[in-house]
Amino acid sequence: MSFARKALEQGEGIVRLTPTWVPRSFCVPGRRIKLHPDDYYALGGMRGGIDERWFASTTAAQNGPLTSKNEGLSHIALEDGGKVTLGLLKDAVEELGADLIGSRLWNEFKSWPMYSKFFDNMGLWSAYRSKWKARGLLFSPTSEQPRRGFPLHLLWNCSGNEQGDDFGLFEKLQQRGQQDHQLLPSVSLATGDRLGCAARHAACAG
Repeated sequence: MSFARKALEQGEGIVRLTPTWVPRSFCVPGRRIKLHPDDYYALGGMRGGIDERWFASTTAAQNGPLTSKNEGLSHIALEDGGKVTLGLLKDAVEELGADLIGSRLWNEFKSWPMYSKFFDNMGLWSAYRSKWKARGLLFSPTSEQPRRGFPLHLLWNCSGNEQGDDFGLFEKLQQRGQQDHQLLPSVSLATGDRLGCAARHAACAG
Protein backbone atom coordinates (compact mmCIF):
# COMPACT_ATOMS: atom_id res chain seq x y z
CA MET A 1 0.00 0.00 0.00
CA SER A 2 1.35 3.43 -0.93
CA PHE A 3 2.20 6.16 1.57
CA ALA A 4 -0.71 8.35 0.44
CA ARG A 5 -3.27 5.55 0.55
CA LYS A 6 -2.08 4.42 3.96
CA ALA A 7 -2.28 7.96 5.36
CA LEU A 8 -5.81 8.39 4.01
CA GLU A 9 -7.00 5.09 5.45
CA GLN A 10 -5.29 5.66 8.79
CA GLY A 11 -7.13 8.97 9.16
CA GLU A 12 -10.42 7.50 7.90
CA GLY A 13 -10.56 10.00 5.07
CA ILE A 14 -8.62 12.80 6.80
CA VAL A 15 -4.87 13.34 6.42
CA ARG A 16 -2.69 15.09 8.99
CA LEU A 17 -0.65 18.03 7.71
CA THR A 18 2.46 19.51 9.30
CA PRO A 19 2.87 23.31 9.67
CA THR A 20 4.23 25.01 6.55
CA TRP A 21 6.33 28.08 7.38
CA VAL A 22 7.30 30.53 4.63
CA PRO A 23 9.88 33.33 5.02
CA ARG A 24 9.81 36.65 3.18
CA SER A 25 12.96 38.71 2.79
CA PHE A 26 10.99 41.95 2.36
CA CYS A 27 8.84 41.68 5.52
CA VAL A 28 9.26 41.89 9.28
CA PRO A 29 7.28 39.19 11.11
CA GLY A 30 4.39 40.36 13.26
CA ARG A 31 4.88 37.37 15.60
CA ARG A 32 1.22 36.33 15.69
CA ILE A 33 1.37 32.90 14.05
CA LYS A 34 2.33 30.74 17.08
CA LEU A 35 5.93 30.22 16.03
CA HIS A 36 8.52 30.14 18.81
CA PRO A 37 10.16 33.59 19.21
CA ASP A 38 13.61 32.09 18.51
CA ASP A 39 12.52 30.63 15.18
CA TYR A 40 11.31 33.62 13.17
CA TYR A 41 14.74 33.96 11.53
CA ALA A 42 15.68 30.29 11.75
CA LEU A 43 16.54 30.18 8.03
CA GLY A 44 19.02 33.06 8.33
CA GLY A 45 18.93 36.78 7.78
CA MET A 46 19.37 36.48 4.03
CA ARG A 47 16.11 34.51 3.79
CA GLY A 48 14.20 37.01 5.90
CA GLY A 49 11.77 36.40 8.71
CA ILE A 50 9.00 33.82 8.70
CA ASP A 51 5.75 35.74 8.52
CA GLU A 52 3.50 33.32 6.65
CA ARG A 53 1.99 29.97 7.57
CA TRP A 54 0.40 28.10 4.68
CA PHE A 55 -2.33 25.49 4.94
CA ALA A 56 -3.11 22.60 2.57
CA SER A 57 -0.70 23.96 -0.03
CA THR A 58 0.30 22.22 -3.25
CA THR A 59 1.77 25.52 -4.51
CA ALA A 60 5.53 26.03 -4.17
CA ALA A 61 6.72 29.35 -2.74
CA GLN A 62 8.57 31.64 -5.13
CA ASN A 63 11.27 33.26 -3.01
CA GLY A 64 14.10 33.73 -5.46
CA PRO A 65 17.33 31.73 -5.91
CA LEU A 66 17.62 30.89 -2.20
CA THR A 67 14.25 29.16 -2.08
CA SER A 68 14.63 25.74 -0.49
CA LYS A 69 13.30 22.51 -1.97
CA ASN A 70 9.56 22.03 -1.35
CA GLU A 71 9.26 25.46 0.28
CA GLY A 72 5.58 26.34 0.67
CA LEU A 73 4.40 22.78 0.03
CA SER A 74 2.36 21.04 2.73
CA HIS A 75 3.45 17.65 4.01
CA ILE A 76 1.30 14.77 5.20
CA ALA A 77 2.40 13.13 8.44
CA LEU A 78 1.93 9.37 8.74
CA GLU A 79 2.63 7.62 12.04
CA ASP A 80 3.44 3.94 11.71
CA GLY A 81 5.08 1.78 14.35
CA GLY A 82 6.08 4.77 16.45
CA LYS A 83 7.81 6.44 13.50
CA VAL A 84 6.52 9.52 11.69
CA THR A 85 7.02 9.67 7.92
CA LEU A 86 6.38 12.75 5.79
CA GLY A 87 5.12 12.94 2.22
CA LEU A 88 4.01 15.82 0.00
CA LEU A 89 0.31 16.62 -0.15
CA LYS A 90 0.89 17.47 -3.82
CA ASP A 91 2.06 13.93 -4.55
CA ALA A 92 -0.88 12.46 -2.64
CA VAL A 93 -3.37 14.52 -4.65
CA GLU A 94 -1.78 13.41 -7.92
CA GLU A 95 -1.96 9.77 -6.86
CA LEU A 96 -5.35 9.58 -5.14
CA GLY A 97 -7.23 12.23 -7.09
CA ALA A 98 -10.96 12.24 -6.31
CA ASP A 99 -10.51 9.81 -3.41
CA LEU A 100 -8.68 12.57 -1.54
CA ILE A 101 -10.24 15.85 -2.72
CA GLY A 102 -13.59 14.78 -4.12
CA SER A 103 -14.82 14.27 -7.65
CA ARG A 104 -16.04 17.84 -8.23
CA LEU A 105 -12.63 19.45 -7.73
CA TRP A 106 -10.71 16.61 -9.35
CA ASN A 107 -12.87 16.51 -12.48
CA GLU A 108 -12.62 20.27 -12.98
CA PHE A 109 -9.02 21.04 -12.01
CA LYS A 110 -7.17 17.69 -11.81
CA SER A 111 -5.41 19.20 -8.76
CA TRP A 112 -6.00 20.79 -5.37
CA PRO A 113 -6.52 24.35 -6.67
CA MET A 114 -6.26 26.44 -3.50
CA TYR A 115 -4.55 27.03 -0.21
CA SER A 116 -4.98 29.26 2.83
CA LYS A 117 -2.40 31.24 4.76
CA PHE A 118 -1.79 33.35 7.81
CA PHE A 119 0.00 36.45 6.50
CA ASP A 120 1.58 38.18 9.46
CA ASN A 121 3.54 41.31 8.62
CA MET A 122 4.40 43.62 11.51
CA GLY A 123 3.55 46.84 9.68
CA LEU A 124 0.57 47.97 7.67
CA TRP A 125 1.14 46.94 4.05
CA SER A 126 -1.52 48.87 2.17
CA ALA A 127 0.12 48.41 -1.21
CA TYR A 128 -0.33 44.63 -1.09
CA ARG A 129 -1.90 43.54 -4.36
CA SER A 130 -3.30 40.11 -5.10
CA LYS A 131 -3.01 38.42 -8.48
CA TRP A 132 -6.51 39.36 -9.55
CA LYS A 133 -7.52 39.22 -13.19
CA ALA A 134 -9.61 41.84 -14.97
CA ARG A 135 -9.39 44.19 -11.96
CA GLY A 136 -10.72 41.62 -9.55
CA LEU A 137 -13.81 40.64 -11.49
CA LEU A 138 -12.36 37.31 -12.60
CA PHE A 139 -9.74 35.26 -10.83
CA SER A 140 -8.02 31.94 -11.23
CA PRO A 141 -8.42 29.23 -8.56
CA THR A 142 -4.88 29.83 -7.36
CA SER A 143 -5.14 33.62 -7.09
CA GLU A 144 -4.81 35.08 -3.62
CA GLN A 145 -8.09 36.32 -2.15
CA PRO A 146 -7.17 38.12 1.09
CA ARG A 147 -9.33 37.99 4.21
CA ARG A 148 -7.87 40.12 6.98
CA GLY A 149 -8.03 39.75 10.74
CA PHE A 150 -6.03 38.64 13.76
CA PRO A 151 -7.82 36.42 16.32
CA LEU A 152 -7.06 37.45 19.88
CA HIS A 153 -5.57 34.07 20.81
CA LEU A 154 -2.79 34.63 18.24
CA LEU A 155 -1.63 37.93 19.75
CA TRP A 156 0.23 36.48 22.74
CA ASN A 157 3.66 37.16 21.23
CA CYS A 158 2.83 40.33 19.27
CA SER A 159 4.75 43.49 20.14
CA GLY A 160 1.90 45.66 18.86
CA ASN A 161 4.20 48.16 17.14
CA GLU A 162 1.58 49.21 14.62
CA GLN A 163 -2.11 48.60 15.14
CA GLY A 164 -3.78 48.92 11.78
CA ASP A 165 -4.98 47.36 8.55
CA ASP A 166 -6.40 48.70 5.31
CA PHE A 167 -9.22 46.09 5.36
CA GLY A 168 -8.96 45.75 1.60
CA LEU A 169 -9.78 49.42 1.04
CA PHE A 170 -6.71 49.94 -1.14
CA GLU A 171 -8.13 47.58 -3.77
CA LYS A 172 -11.58 49.18 -3.56
CA LEU A 173 -10.20 52.68 -4.00
CA GLN A 174 -8.27 51.74 -7.11
CA GLN A 175 -11.13 49.77 -8.66
CA ARG A 176 -13.69 52.56 -8.17
CA GLY A 177 -11.35 55.49 -8.71
CA GLN A 178 -12.60 57.07 -5.51
CA GLN A 179 -10.64 59.73 -3.72
CA ASP A 180 -9.89 59.90 -0.01
CA HIS A 181 -12.57 62.52 0.74
CA GLN A 182 -15.26 60.49 -1.05
CA LEU A 183 -14.78 57.39 1.05
CA LEU A 184 -13.82 58.67 4.49
CA PRO A 185 -17.12 60.21 5.73
CA SER A 186 -19.10 56.98 5.50
CA VAL A 187 -16.22 54.86 6.78
CA SER A 188 -15.53 57.09 9.78
CA LEU A 189 -19.20 57.40 10.75
CA ALA A 190 -19.81 53.68 10.48
CA THR A 191 -16.77 52.30 12.25
CA GLY A 192 -14.96 55.12 14.01
CA ASP A 193 -11.81 57.11 13.41
CA ARG A 194 -9.47 54.12 13.76
CA LEU A 195 -10.74 52.63 10.53
CA GLY A 196 -10.82 56.11 9.03
CA CYS A 197 -7.07 56.34 9.64
CA ALA A 198 -6.62 53.03 7.85
CA ALA A 199 -8.63 54.34 4.93
CA ARG A 200 -6.48 57.48 4.73
CA HIS A 201 -3.34 55.33 4.75
CA ALA A 202 -4.77 53.19 1.93
CA ALA A 203 -5.73 56.21 -0.13
CA CYS A 204 -2.32 57.80 0.25
CA ALA A 205 -0.63 54.57 -0.77
CA GLY A 206 -2.68 54.57 -3.97
